[in-house]
Amino acid sequence: MARDKAADPTEIDTSKLPNLTEQQMAFALQILDGKTATEAYLLAYPTSQTWPRASVWAHASRTLNHDKVLAWLSAWRAQAMVSGVTTIEEHTAQLMRIRELALASGNYGAAAKCEESRGRANGLYVDRIETKDTTRQAVDILARLDPALRALLGPQLGLDLGNSDANTSPEKETKH
Repeated sequence: MARDKAADPTEIDTSKLPNLTEQQMAFALQILDGKTATEAYLLAYPTSQTWPRASVWAHASRTLNHDKVLAWLSAWRAQAMVSGVTTIEEHTAQLMRIRELALASGNYGAAAKCEESRGRANGLYVDRIETKDTTRQAVDILARLDPALRALLGPQLGLDLGNSDANTSPEKETKH
């Protein structure tokens, strides 16, 4: 399957986006890379590494919610949604990576689930739905209503419906 080129933050139309400082840009790029706001802030603003953790959290939160930063993040994410196509190979590789991380951390349940998901993604599993055969039940109901229908449907459907009188209720004889 052909894959569109991955979203590159430098390829978007920046003319309509607000200007960011060098540090805000670095912060936004770290967020796009999957870092938490705190991690991104510490990387983009190196002097913050000596600050109390609560101060870093507060500044990271403010920076993440800054209008200009949000505008850039939204533009990059919108471009990624348009141009990003995941192939089965990429999906399988990602599941393998997650499985390895789960195994390394001792989370064998998550590792097994990743392996099962890989198998499903590659068509190794087939979901089966079990249904009851209601044909015989339907014919039995119809046969109780009409013995002639029973005699006709039974052989055509390959069903042994037994004696035509066995499932019908005997009529009461009335004396005149």
